[in-house]
Amino acid sequence: MASLRQLRARAKDTPLKVTIFAENGSRNRSLLSNEIVSILREAGIDAAGESGTSFPEGALPPIEVVLSEKTVDVGNALVGVLGRFVKANFSGTKRDLPSGEVQINIYGEPQFDDAGVAYFR
Repeated sequence: MASLRQLRARAKDTPLKVTIFAENGSRNRSLLSNEIVSILREAGIDAAGESGTSFPEGALPPIEVVLSEKTVDVGNALVGVLGRFVKANFSGTKRDLPSGEVQINIYGEPQFDDAGVAYFR
């Protein structure tokens, strides 16, 4: 957890809020979302989980990080830390989010190995 705490300390000048969105229809997506929220909260980062149905125009990535121009550095650091728990090619998207907000969207079907690490096929 030291790396997440360091990330939180680094972002203390700007409040950091991470929302994890899990596409409806998969128990594993919900489990992964809940686990990420739990890990982030344990490290002192404001995190919340949401679920719903998206209506995409085209294929969606297994896991996507949505951030603003102002949160690119924090978002990249967050992906680096979460990469220990989630083995995936995170897709990045820039949007006009409020300052300090990052959203992680889980669309793919995660699997879990014996150590509890999530991965996408």
